[in-house]
Amino acid sequence: METAVTDSYAAYYDQAEIPGIPCNNGNVKAFSEVFFPTLYSIVFIVGLIGNGLVVWVLIRYRQKSNMTDVCLFNLALSDLLFLVSLPFWAHGAIDEWIFGKFMCHTITGFFMIGLYGSIFFMVLMTLDRYVVIVHAHSLFSRNRSAKMRLILASFVWMLSLFASLPNIIFAKVKNDSGIKTSCGTDFPEVLILLDLSGAFDTVNHQIILSTLSSLGITGTPLHWFESYLTGRSFRAAWRGDVSKAHQLITGVPQGSVLEPLLFFIYTTSLGPIIQAPANPSLQHIIELHHH
Repeated sequence: METAVTDSYAAYYDQAEIPGIPCNNGNVKAFSEVFFPTLYSIVFIVGLIGNGLVVWVLIRYRQKSNMTDVCLFNLALSDLLFLVSLPFWAHGAIDEWIFGKFMCHTITGFFMIGLYGSIFFMVLMTLDRYVVIVHAHSLFSRNRSAKMRLILASFVWMLSLFASLPNIIFAKVKNDSGIKTSCGTDFPEVLILLDLSGAFDTVNHQIILSTLSSLGITGTPLHWFESYLTGRSFRAAWRGDVSKAHQLITGVPQGSVLEPLLFFIYTTSLGPIIQAPANPSLQHIIELHHH
């Protein structure tokens, strides 16, 4: 004979609720206060020595420089500009930001310009090597004068500055944690709200009926919708005077569940228009979402 075993979980639900232990990130903060200053210090020392040597060598032998040397020289300058900001970030990781608002903008600018400058000069150096090797007889390959190198280097520096401007402008000293102040980028948040309460009054009867027909709603159901939408008129009254009746050719009767449904169907034709705009460059920029 088999014995039925019944598991009871009643005692599980009778247990008193154990209050949760709040998350303690004290160890994480203690680790970051040691790790980041150490990392920044090592990068600062090694980078300062290495890039300083590069700058010294390229200045000493500047008479024999070419486009690659110009890129390397400016790449080293970008790295040095980036390295200047590291001691300030290291101090901010240990303690708090004590250098003020102006230095917050300045150090953020050094950091971002150095970062973008390093990226853009590496790209320029790669493109230069590609042109020299693959298109050795092109116009750009032959026109590699000192003036052209200066123009390209200036353009890259300007491009780095413009790319860094948002971070520089919106850099601020903030105290989010309530414990210590820090320097960071605080971009403004923009919320756009659209009031579509009057949008239902713009639904054209002929267009919505044609859309319903294209979706396969024909015959008697389509006549139902036509009877529901059309044949309505309105008057305007003011101080006892009433205007003549005018037929409504737009609008959906409000207060019904069909109101949002018909408006949604009415706007379905926007999908193909937005997804395949007249300008092909906008095809992957504009998106349409129905909620």
